[in-house]
Amino acid sequence: MTAPVIAAPSTPGPLGRRLAHLYADPYPLNATQARHAAELVEAGGAREHTLLHAALESPRQAVDVPHRADLRVDLRALAQPAFQRTRLPGYATIFGRYLAHVADSWRDGQILDVPTAALRISCEAMTRTLFPASTSRRSLAEIRQALPAMVRGIFRRMITPPPLDRLPTPANRAYHRTERRLHDITTQAVRDYRSAGHNHGDMLSVLLANSPTADSPTPSGTGRPRTDRELGELVASLFLAGAETTSAALSWALHLLAEHLDVQDRVADESRRVLGGRAATGEDLPQLRYAGAVVSETLRLYPPAWLLTRHTTADTHLGGHRLAAGTTIIYSPYLIHRLPAHYPDPDTFRPERFLTPSGAPKPPSPKNFLAFGDGARRCIGDQFATIELILALATITGRWHLHPVPGQQVRPLARTALHPRHLRLRLSRRDAPPCIPAT
Repeated sequence: MTAPVIAAPSTPGPLGRRLAHLYADPYPLNATQARHAAELVEAGGAREHTLLHAALESPRQAVDVPHRADLRVDLRALAQPAFQRTRLPGYATIFGRYLAHVADSWRDGQILDVPTAALRISCEAMTRTLFPASTSRRSLAEIRQALPAMVRGIFRRMITPPPLDRLPTPANRAYHRTERRLHDITTQAVRDYRSAGHNHGDMLSVLLANSPTADSPTPSGTGRPRTDRELGELVASLFLAGAETTSAALSWALHLLAEHLDVQDRVADESRRVLGGRAATGEDLPQLRYAGAVVSETLRLYPPAWLLTRHTTADTHLGGHRLAAGTTIIYSPYLIHRLPAHYPDPDTFRPERFLTPSGAPKPPSPKNFLAFGDGARRCIGDQFATIELILALATITGRWHLHPVPGQQVRPLARTALHPRHLRLRLSRRDAPPCIPAT
């Protein structure tokens, strides 16, 4: 079926008119999708964008992401070994110990500011796996403090024409100051690791071991030797991407569990059966099946990467229409995940979608599940983030009941990631022993 072309109205401005050509999904958009689209456009402030799904008919090689071409492939190859499957159980054990500590620090009756707590959890998870041997407490505090300002600045730059994002406005100056400080911290971490010459078994050690030098080139396709600053910027990018998106997903997962007590109790029962009050390790992941299904269903309903782009590198066809090289394609996983043709009763929270009748995991289909993107630009940290989310839900629900705070209206806030706005939960203690660190 040929998809209709949708042309967003051009908008006059100081830089001239801009026209966006977008492509609709072959399936008709019903009133539900229209409602979600209006909600997201209003929340994100992207007035000129209509969020629609496009079914790509041409080879994947014809579509790419508009990044810096000289660094894109090389730096991805540098980072990839840090996310190999064999390393994930070690990261999971680090997550589990920290999450146990967090669970013990909360108080019965506490009103939890969920986005703030989730951001702290994801920041700590990233720093404890990325570069724990070098970063001081002060530097970690600076990174946590810088992250919200960086995220706001990145979103403004996403929707601001390039000439304007270089003007010396107060917002631009503040963003660049924060960016420089973040890069200073991560660059110093790279220098510290290189000068020490030790492999600490963390992500930064893996990244440096895989990085070519003038004296020791590697055959891994990682390109030319990189400066400390370039590697520091890569580390900062990994940190920002991992902390921001994972905190958004964890916030939504806790919200959904608080709204669906039967699901919350089932996750808690699984946690108590598998963990028995101790901190989780990588060996526990295969048994935390229902928590995994909850994570998948949360990412379906509220994918942090709610809006994605692709860039055609050659003339191609999309939905029966010709696209010239250099065309930018915009699509929304948020809307794709809510198409009834892909997911019956799409607005209903039902983790069982991702379980077989026998209770075994049923992995999401890459054809209609795009929470981590797709193709060559798929997020390299997808399994890393999924593990963090599964262990967080198991640890928290095994210790605490989560209750909605009366009177609050939780709505999506679409920035660089899709966050819940105004989300607080009340904690009440479950009849379970304190979390015991894993041995």
